[in-house]
Amino acid sequence: MEHLNYAVAWGFVQALAIGFLIGAERESRGQGEGRAAVPGLRDFMLIALIGSIACFLRSPSLMILGVVGIVALLIVHRFKDPAQHGMTTELAALATFWLGYMTHQPGAGGFALGGAIVVTIILMVKDPITHFVTDVISRSEVYDTIKFLAIVFIVYPLLPQGSFGPYGAFTPRTIWKFVILVSSVSYVGYFLMRFLGESRGLILTGLLGGLVSTTATTSAFAGGARESPEHWREYAWAALLSNTVQFPRIAVVLYIMNPRLAAAALIPLLAMSASGFLLSLALTRLPQTKRSRGSNAVRPLLRNPFALWPAIQFGLIFTFILFLSRFGSVRFGDHGAFISSFLGGLIDVDAVSISLADLLNSGQLSLKASVMALLLGVLANAVFKTVVAFTRGTRQFGQMVSLGLALMLGAGWLAALATAG
Repeated sequence: MEHLNYAVAWGFVQALAIGFLIGAERESRGQGEGRAAVPGLRDFMLIALIGSIACFLRSPSLMILGVVGIVALLIVHRFKDPAQHGMTTELAALATFWLGYMTHQPGAGGFALGGAIVVTIILMVKDPITHFVTDVISRSEVYDTIKFLAIVFIVYPLLPQGSFGPYGAFTPRTIWKFVILVSSVSYVGYFLMRFLGESRGLILTGLLGGLVSTTATTSAFAGGARESPEHWREYAWAALLSNTVQFPRIAVVLYIMNPRLAAAALIPLLAMSASGFLLSLALTRLPQTKRSRGSNAVRPLLRNPFALWPAIQFGLIFTFILFLSRFGSVRFGDHGAFISSFLGGLIDVDAVSISLADLLNSGQLSLKASVMALLLGVLANAVFKTVVAFTRGTRQFGQMVSLGLALMLGAGWLAALATAG
C-alpha cells in the first residue's frame, strides 16, 4: 500500500513537472512578446494535473470531459485575444494534457517527461527554425528535401522484392537502395558546400566537391582555370585534392555493400588517396598566385540538393552496368566483368563498384577479379576526367591533373599487385 501511494504521488509530481516545463516557456514567450494574457505557468501545470487525475481515476468520461473543457477554454481565450497568431499555444496545451495523462500509465512516466522536454525544445526554437526556413534555405531546397525523403520512405517500400529479367539483373529494391545510397552522399555533400564551402576557399570546396562528384568538381575547376588562366595552378591543386576524396568514398560504399570487397580493395584505395594527398601537399609549397578569386570555383559546384531525374538516371546506368557485368561474367567469365567495368567507369565509378559488390555477393565473380575490375573502372574514370581537364581547362591545368591522376593510379596498381602476390 505504501508503495502504491508513492507511485501515485510520483505520477502527480511528474505531471506538475511537465506542466512547469511547458508553461514556463509559454509564459516567458508571452512576456517577451508583451502579451500578458497568454496562458502561462500555472495554466499548463493545472492542465497537466487534470490529465494526470483523469488517468488516475480510470474514467473515460472524465478524460473526455477534460479534453472538451480544455478545448472550450482555449477557444474562449482565442476569441478574447484576436491578435494571437497560429495555434502553437493551443496545441501545446493539448500535448500537456496527454503527457500528464501518461504519468499514471504503467512505465510511461519517463516517456512523458521526455516528451515534455521535446515539446519545450520545439517551442523554444521557434525563431531559429523560422529564420532557417525563411532566410537560410530556399524554397527549392525545401522541395528537394521532401522529394529526397519521398524516395526513401515512400518509393522504396512500394517496390517489389526479388529479381526480374535476363540474368536477374533487374532488382527494383536493390537498385533503388543504391540510388538512395549515392543520393545521400550527394545530398550531404551539397549542404556541406552550401553552408561551409564559400567561406573556406578552395581546400574545403575541393574536399566537399569530392563527396558530390569528382567529375563535376574537376569540370568546374577546369572552367575556372580557363576563365582565370593566371590561377590555373590553384585550380589544378584543388581538383587533385578533390580526387583524393573519391577513393575513401568508394571504400565506404563498398564496406556498406560488401565488407569483404572493401577490405580487399582498401590498400590500393588508400595508396591512391595518400599519393594524391601528398602531391596536393607538395603543390602547396610551390609559388602560388593570390587565391582571392578562388571562390569563383565554388558556384559551378552548387546545385539542387536532390533532383529526381539524376537519381533515376543513376538507377538506369546501374541497371545497365549490372546487366552488362552479369552477362559478361556468365558468357566470358572474369574478362567480361573487366570489360564492363572499364566501360561503366567512363560513366560512373560508383555504379561500377556497387555492381561488382553485387556480383561478388552472388558468387559470380572472384574476390581478386572484383578488385582488378574495380581498379579498371577507376582507370576509365580517370581517363574521362583527363579528357575533361584538357578540353574544358587550360593546357597547364590538363597536364597537372593528368600527371596527378596517373600518379594516384600508379600507386593503386602497384599496391594491388603487391598485395595480390
